[in-house]
Amino acid sequence: MTIFINESGMAFGPYEVRHCFYMEKSRLYLGLGPGVQIAEFALLRNGKHGQAVWLIEAKSSSPRPGTLRDFDRFIAEITQKMSNSVQLLMAAILERHPDTGDLSADFKAIALKSIGFKCVLVINGHKDAWLAPLQDALVKAMRPLCKSLRLGAQAVAVMNETTASQTGLITV
Repeated sequence: MTIFINESGMAFGPYEVRHCFYMEKSRLYLGLGPGVQIAEFALLRNGKHGQAVWLIEAKSSSPRPGTLRDFDRFIAEITQKMSNSVQLLMAAILERHPDTGDLSADFKAIALKSIGFKCVLVINGHKDAWLAPLQDALVKAMRPLCKSLRLGAQAVAVMNETTASQTGLITV
């Protein structure tokens, strides 16, 4: 069985249901109440370095680096969402919350000791030339999370719909 997730004008998927945790719509997340922001969904993917959890945040736009206050606020928001998402997923796998029924057996079986994480921001309609400054700022802001979890530099990615399509995240 497969699932599509429609966010920010993009159709993510199709994904096997057992490999996708729609965090934003899960009973686990909704039960937390207001005040905790998270990414849209988590996706189990196989890569050259083994299995990894990709945390996906979708946006329909982003501020330019030249609008410093808005840009800094945007980067801080994305960083917080990714950090919260990693923590919530880990807490769910460790059964720290009573309602993890939305979490598939594949996610529950993740070996936290060896799983990789990749935090991915996908911005619909974003020009290729705008990706690098956003990527640099997000990598810098997420450095504490990446260092504390011993994630490599490739653990943070910023994509537009073209790049996301090329990596199999969205259907164009």
